[in-house]
Amino acid sequence: MRIAVIGANGMIGSRVVAEAQRRGHAVTAVVRALEKAPAEAAAVRVADVLVQSELVAALEDHAAVVSAVGGAASGRPDVVVTAARVLLAAMPVAGVSRLVVVGGAGSLLRADGTRVVDGDDFPDAWKPASLAQCDALEVYRRAGDDVDWTYISPAEEIAPGERLGRYSIGADDVIADDAGRSRISAEDYAAAVVDAVGSGEHLRRRIAVAYT
Repeated sequence: MRIAVIGANGMIGSRVVAEAQRRGHAVTAVVRALEKAPAEAAAVRVADVLVQSELVAALEDHAAVVSAVGGAASGRPDVVVTAARVLLAAMPVAGVSRLVVVGGAGSLLRADGTRVVDGDDFPDAWKPASLAQCDALEVYRRAGDDVDWTYISPAEEIAPGERLGRYSIGADDVIADDAGRSRISAEDYAAAVVDAVGSGEHLRRRIAVAYT
């Protein structure tokens, strides 16, 4: 399958590229500048995710798109919201319907019904990026039927680590293990993203993935 990965140079995006190529998929890294492409990417296209015409050209001839767009590192967390709108407009023009979105955990619900991002223990420094992801999720939820999107929220704790080859899938609630921790490695999260790309399940909805 030909898969375009937007934001392929990030922590998650680079792992999605590696995971997809390991499985034999033909992967195109879509980046803002050529020098930002991950070394392992077999093909690269340069495009600004906020410019529809550039995105259409980059996504043409692909069977699916993974959006690992993030704006926290650049100090522009709102980028994920605008990127969601541009993606939803560009993909039908490019002739691509399948989209898997690397999402955030802040919109997941805890046992008391409150969002993770609204908890007193949620770090203030992370809130702008997390709230922007919440807004982006709502953009996808209000979208029509032209794009078969899946938004994947990770566990509350996600970091580079070991690829265990397992994870559990939920919906809008936090997933935790027997010790009460909500966690997943970036490697297993990337595996979940690639699994979703080729699946006909979870269309036009959010799922959560974590260890149990």
